Amino acid sequence: MKNKAKVVCSFCGSENVTCQAIVNPNTEEIKDFTCMSFYDGYCENCSDTVLLTQPEEVQKEIRQKLEEFTGNDNPRFAVCDIIDKDRNHVSKVKMGIRSLNPDFNNNECYWVCGDMDELEALCIPSTVKITVIRCFTFQ
Repeated sequence: MKNKAKVVCSFCGSENVTCQAIVNPNTEEIKDFTCMSFYDGYCENCSDTVLLTQPEEVQKEIRQKLEEFTGNDNPRFAVCDIIDKDRNHVSKVKMGIRSLNPDFNNNECYWVCGDMDELEALCIPSTVKITVIRCFTFQ
């Protein structure tokens, strides 16, 4: 089984990570990943157990959810799972996108992005304190 999208550490972005997998013990062929594989990975660079992510897949998910949005106006928020690196905690939050709806109240969301490119950039682990690891919907 080949996984085309890179799997990286949600903290530092390193590809030097490991996770649990379903393996045929006789052939050592990787068959699949367990449902919790990415929630309990290990990063060699961080020397710690970390949450893993696939930035390209999350970016595709964001674009798909935006296309699926059926509201009469532009969406006000993206509802996403993020990892807060300061607290090492996953939270489901509202992410505001100013270019789509400049009149929303900043107090209604956890994070404000200038545009969709900025939201997608948050899927790539960096020095920013959060990484977007999933997009559920737009509201």
